[in-house]
Amino acid sequence: MKIIFTLSICLFFIFKVLIAQKSNFGIIGGFNNSTAKYSSSPFTPYFLKMSINGFQAGIYGSIRLNKIISISTDLIYNQKGNFIDDGQLRVDAGKRTTIRLNYIDLAVRNNFILLSKRDVTVKVGLGCYFGVGINGTEKGTTSSIAGPFVFNERVRFKKQESYPIPYYKKFEVGGTLNTSFQYKSYLVYLNYSHAFTDRHYKNGWDYKAKNNVFSIGLGYELYSFRKKCKSKTTCTTPK
Repeated sequence: MKIIFTLSICLFFIFKVLIAQKSNFGIIGGFNNSTAKYSSSPFTPYFLKMSINGFQAGIYGSIRLNKIISISTDLIYNQKGNFIDDGQLRVDAGKRTTIRLNYIDLAVRNNFILLSKRDVTVKVGLGCYFGVGINGTEKGTTSSIAGPFVFNERVRFKKQESYPIPYYKKFEVGGTLNTSFQYKSYLVYLNYSHAFTDRHYKNGWDYKAKNNVFSIGLGYELYSFRKKCKSKTTCTTPK
């Protein structure tokens, strides 16, 4: 909670700067399709790895520096994770696990404005993000000589103390690529993010995994500050 509070304070001061500049901010939300990039090991070829669906929601803001460049930031609740079936690895029926990890992500991007005409703006952005893990679960089924059973384990975002309890790293850093289309106050966006850091410390199989998320969503601009100067000395500030 202290980390989330700190991020919120940082974003508050960012928005105070945004209001004072040629800027805008609003709300965003959409759907995720997330998976994980596994490192090469003797065991990973035997995994059946699939993506899972989730959602994201939060707030965004941007400052337009000139006609072709703007800087944007967003703070979002982001669901990540993936599905694993290790049935080909185990001599019994295997373990089928759905991993869901929930993060608060703070992203900063440098945007290139491809089109800005009247009420339409199209841009592409590239940047990085910093994520903080807040909670998650590992759910699924497993089979053994004793028979099948269902498990539901709570994920712990702290340094691993024992195996096989699921421990994950608290912090995540990665890159993000974003494209957006805005008409008046309405926004449509596509975003891809890839983690540079491994999401867990270690485990019994000796492999690493990094979160990958593709998202599509909508946004609404709550505030916009656009100066329209009729002359060098007279300006109006609509909205």
